[in-house]
Amino acid sequence: MPADAGVIREKVAKHDWTLRANDDHRQLVVGNALNGVRVDAGLVTGNGYRRVYVYGNVNACLWLVTAAGQLGPVSGQRPRHSCSTFTGMTPDRYARRVNCLPGPARAGDPAGTKYGALPGTNKCTDGSSARVNTRLSGCSRVGAYGNVLPWQNRTEAHDRYGVIVKTYAGLKWRYITRDGRFVMVRDTHRNDPRLTKQRAGHTKWFFVRSTCVEEHTSHGWRPLIRR
Repeated sequence: MPADAGVIREKVAKHDWTLRANDDHRQLVVGNALNGVRVDAGLVTGNGYRRVYVYGNVNACLWLVTAAGQLGPVSGQRPRHSCSTFTGMTPDRYARRVNCLPGPARAGDPAGTKYGALPGTNKCTDGSSARVNTRLSGCSRVGAYGNVLPWQNRTEAHDRYGVIVKTYAGLKWRYITRDGRFVMVRDTHRNDPRLTKQRAGHTKWFFVRSTCVEEHTSHGWRPLIRR
């Protein structure tokens, strides 16, 4: 897809930044643009987001919220993707179960923000309590990944943030990927030694293997997904 006049080649700066399915703060995080990766970025929308084609291990059109110094110039490179026809993805494109959704689309919402028939519409804006239990079978070392491409028919683990080597609570689970293999979580810790970090500057949102995640309920901890 040829780029239009408003698209420029840039690179992600300072640290990693989260990517979203639509240009709306209520939308779910679907991956991360890593520090230094190239993007073909369009103009800022009314909601403060930019359509970006993300290279590296993502290679897709997604939405990136704008922030000062977030992107830096790349000289001598012309953009190859405009993403001009990309409006967004509904949760049923990348999730099979969501902890809860922000509610049905409202008048004035941008195109592509209808949430469909996934369970949970109590308008929460964060994840629900969860942990990675390394005592579960096959979970002694659980990778934390910045990207798994949840919109694909089968997820692929990329951009490892670190490895969880001891049971790790203080997570917030947001959704299970469509193929059931991974869970998107938010980490509420800072520099916790149980996550042996191998990448500096990563975001607090990442993916972990679903069979190693437990959610907290009124009856205690229980597996988030059946094996």
